[in-house]
Amino acid sequence: MLIALVLALAQSGPAALTGTMGFRPTTGRYFIYGLVPLSSTMDAVGPMARDVRDLALMDAVLTGAQDPELEPVALGELRIGVPSVLLREGLAFPVEWHFQRMLRRLDRAGVTLVEAEMPGLGMDSLLAYQAVTFFETAIELTAFLQENDTGLSSVEELVSMLASPSVIVLFEIARENPITEEVYLDTLENGMPALRQLYLDYLDSNDLDAVIYPTVPMPALPIGQEVFEIDGRQVSTFEVFLRNMHYAPLMGAPAVTLPIGQTREQLPVGGMDVMGAPGADRRTLAVAHAIAQVLPRIRAPCELEPRPYQF
Repeated sequence: MLIALVLALAQSGPAALTGTMGFRPTTGRYFIYGLVPLSSTMDAVGPMARDVRDLALMDAVLTGAQDPELEPVALGELRIGVPSVLLREGLAFPVEWHFQRMLRRLDRAGVTLVEAEMPGLGMDSLLAYQAVTFFETAIELTAFLQENDTGLSSVEELVSMLASPSVIVLFEIARENPITEEVYLDTLENGMPALRQLYLDYLDSNDLDAVIYPTVPMPALPIGQEVFEIDGRQVSTFEVFLRNMHYAPLMGAPAVTLPIGQTREQLPVGGMDVMGAPGADRRTLAVAHAIAQVLPRIRAPCELEPRPYQF
């Protein structure tokens, strides 16, 4: 059930933790036939690159757009929402420091930053996300395993072969909190539409071009560190890193992940998501491209020794 979390989040996490740029399109924008179906309601794929223009070019190719160029956007004309609490609390110091630095850069560049909390964000949105992904993955991934001659008949068999402790921890969380069909259907038919309307109202009432927030609450970790302790509780890296990233797929909204800095060891401190309105993919890319002009330079971690990772 945990692999759904990765595909449903598309490229936000991988981009944030590698110092690159990633694009999660509006759900359904790209044809995804042939991919492992995990959560059909939220599944999406997207490109990763070192420049937003390359993301936009890939988007134009995949959608058959006549004009691959992005509309010019002036930073001084942008109104960007900055959720005041929930997406910015509990950040590791390097993430908080670099994100605040980006806010100062945007402010100096003339961007109007609107500090306003998003209603429905928090446990309501996280529980809705889990209800849909956990329920659908149990069905859709099992069907894929059985129908494609994989030699596996269940998600449990697949997870038993994994070596990643963080994935195993999340699987245990999902198994200990099974989602009933009643909860799933209520979330799909009532909870998600209500939360998405709250998001659209938030954008409209504040006259926002996009929303920005830290993609992940902590920097990239050394390979091998997957479970650590917070307030006396063992927490998996997936559980922590998915905290902010669940919101865009739940809204079905486009989001561009931009790098915001590095630690002293040259590890990425995570990224900053630029999230727009569902369906406004080209506009979101154009806004992200404008914001990218004030990004810090990201250096390759040449002093680190590469290590193979076992999945």
